[in-house]
Amino acid sequence: MAGNNENIYCTQTADEVDIEIFEKIKEHFGQLDKESFIRKVLEQYDGDSEQLNAVRKSMYDYGKSRIEDFPAGHLTERRQRGKTGKTIGEKYAADVYYTYAFIEGIVSMSEFQREVMSKHKMRNQVTLCISNDSCEEHETEPDLNGCDFEEYFKNALSPVNEKLAEIQYTLRRELKI
Repeated sequence: MAGNNENIYCTQTADEVDIEIFEKIKEHFGQLDKESFIRKVLEQYDGDSEQLNAVRKSMYDYGKSRIEDFPAGHLTERRQRGKTGKTIGEKYAADVYYTYAFIEGIVSMSEFQREVMSKHKMRNQVTLCISNDSCEEHETEPDLNGCDFEEYFKNALSPVNEKLAEIQYTLRRELKI
């Protein structure tokens, strides 16, 4: 069923592999500027889009497990050469950069969302994941008496929280806190 859900990446809690990948990315590329970071990540994985996508998903899981107010949503589905003329590998490498930069506080939540997260409105859905390879998506109505209540309101308040985070980030930069 994972084939039917290729545009939705279901996440799980960070495991040892996610932590190790984040630490390696930080160690090898963390000190580089954006362009160098993206170029070096692309070189490290020989432009292999499958490997780069796995790293991108791993970084996303790591961030989601480490940042309390990590934005709700899912990763953008990437396609080969679009309007930008970039390969899918280049797009995945850029996603790795923006995810790393967001986790490290280098870019704002709004910039991270704009560059990495899907721009499509989230449907009310539950995605059941046994592993990264087996996800089943089920359409639902919000269960206001059950465990979906918190997630429903988190998603509903997400735009407000994003704007607040953006304002806080701007203030911190201006005040150099």
